[in-house]
Amino acid sequence: PGEYTTAEFCRALSAHEEIGANLSTGVSDFLRACDERKFSAAPQSSPPSATPHALELINLAEARRIQLQKSATKIPGKP
Repeated sequence: PGEYTTAEFCRALSAHEEIGANLSTGVSDFLRACDERKFSAAPQSSPPSATPHALELINLAEARRIQLQKSATKIPGKP
């Protein structure tokens, strides 16, 4: 109770405009792939590393954070 399923979390994530579609989609795809691996009936002989994908998501999140900060500090009418 009180915890989201992956599908619920992905819906909640996509509902937040501040997060952005690119990051929301990336995180959702990553979580779904993790679920597939975790709950798959057939074990994989050598599972792929999630680290590179996770680092990519961190970079996307940092870029989005910077973008939001810049937007918040812009003075209307000035580039």
